[in-house]
Amino acid sequence: MKTGTILWALLIVVFFTAAGVKAQFADPFKWDVSRENQKISVKVKIPAGHYLYQEQTKVMVTGNTGQACIASETPKAILHEDQLLGKTRVFMGPGTIDWTFDCSGLQTPLKIDIAYQGCKEKTADSQAICFVPSQKELTIKGDNKATAETETTRKASYETGEIPPALKSLLDKFKISRTAAGVMDKKEFSMFLVGKTKMTDLLADKGTFLIILIILGGGLILNLTPCVLPMIPINLAIIGAGPKADSKAKGFIRGGAYGLGITLSYGILGLLAVLTGARFGSLNSSVWFNIGIAVVFLILGLAMFDLIIIDFSKYGHKITPQNSQSGKVITALIMGVIAALLAGACVAPIVIAVLIYSTKIYADGNMAGLFLPFLLGLGMGLPWPFAGAGLALIPKPGQWMVRIKHLFGIIILAAAVYYCYTGISLVETTGRGVASTGQNAKLANKLQRALDQKKPVLVDVWASWCKNCLYMNSTVFKNSEIKKQLKDFIFVKYQAEKIQGPDVKPVLDYFNVKGLPTYIILEPKK
Repeated sequence: MKTGTILWALLIVVFFTAAGVKAQFADPFKWDVSRENQKISVKVKIPAGHYLYQEQTKVMVTGNTGQACIASETPKAILHEDQLLGKTRVFMGPGTIDWTFDCSGLQTPLKIDIAYQGCKEKTADSQAICFVPSQKELTIKGDNKATAETETTRKASYETGEIPPALKSLLDKFKISRTAAGVMDKKEFSMFLVGKTKMTDLLADKGTFLIILIILGGGLILNLTPCVLPMIPINLAIIGAGPKADSKAKGFIRGGAYGLGITLSYGILGLLAVLTGARFGSLNSSVWFNIGIAVVFLILGLAMFDLIIIDFSKYGHKITPQNSQSGKVITALIMGVIAALLAGACVAPIVIAVLIYSTKIYADGNMAGLFLPFLLGLGMGLPWPFAGAGLALIPKPGQWMVRIKHLFGIIILAAAVYYCYTGISLVETTGRGVASTGQNAKLANKLQRALDQKKPVLVDVWASWCKNCLYMNSTVFKNSEIKKQLKDFIFVKYQAEKIQGPDVKPVLDYFNVKGLPTYIILEPKK
């Protein structure tokens, strides 16, 4: 990352991810079709650690009259030791496998129908996951000499639904304590039930490490924003650091105290937001939350173009201690806290984005959400000890700051448009009643029982097509020790046969289910 612009772009990616742009049940198998004269080649790229079941992988090519093309070449499967099925034939990754069809004499458009199901093997960082049975329809248009190809994917059709009000009301009385997904052995599942995890599980998703680096670097670059950079020499002088420091050592200590104040300010603010904030799934589905964030970002974006003047810095000197020139460490610490809170419109969108993302991953059971706001403050406070010692680390203000300010304005306004669109979409769907299915009714009954008995709830999200789910049902859940542990919970098996159904999908979205099986432990709010 050579420029701040790239890092800011990545921060915005994190922001939109936190705002709910999620890839539910993301398909790791990438299909492609190519044509050479009358030969049609259908290929699928299988990632490492993944495989497709041969028996459930079907590829068929037909002409415009419905006549099938002849399969001239088909891929070879290998024997694989499956946890549930034993030895079964699969197409194993990593690699690309292909089918070749002879479509001589058939007219376009040619239709390629694909049906498949695959799984991901267990690794040191993640559990085994079975993916949803999928279907695709690829179409090649044109005459016999045409080379242009178009592709369409047939997705499961569903009507957008909402969680039934009665169930939603009950869910609001619980907090998500922790979640897990995939195949686990008896010991792993037992540890999950009691809340014990390996330290490596905290950041099992390798994307989290990248997010940590981005947030830390993003905090560092906050010092270069137009709301912060011009105030650096003034603040250094106030705390008795920088060129006016009695010595480099004292300047370093005072600058460090100032940076610590910034870290504590954002860290404590983040803790309050994460621990007392509503569950992110509820916020993200709220019309008022999305519209409210859109209005805030609209104001902040307009401020970047000076169409609205937002200047909190003028209040900073009014609350500066009169003895600030003495350069005491405690004064520097207090000034750091104040400066972080009064940084202005430039840093607010990033702070809000980090708080939203932290709340989301904490609700998903990732304790790292408690520390990400601290990281943002740490990144912003990192240069201050060196600046306090008089080292020339901060670039001089100039016209480049105006360009960066306008770039921030564009990004912030884009975020405002996104939230506004989301809010309007929610308004359009508000009021549509969704019939409570047997699964939702069962979940609601179990939640009510848990409230009456003051017990936690264990939700097992499964489906009959999920081989890993069936494996867990036939092994771990039949273990006598696990059965004994389950007595401490209200246990509900939520059967999600049609994951895109209007009655099921809202519940899966609420629990942020990415694959089956998924296990969620809910605890009544105090």
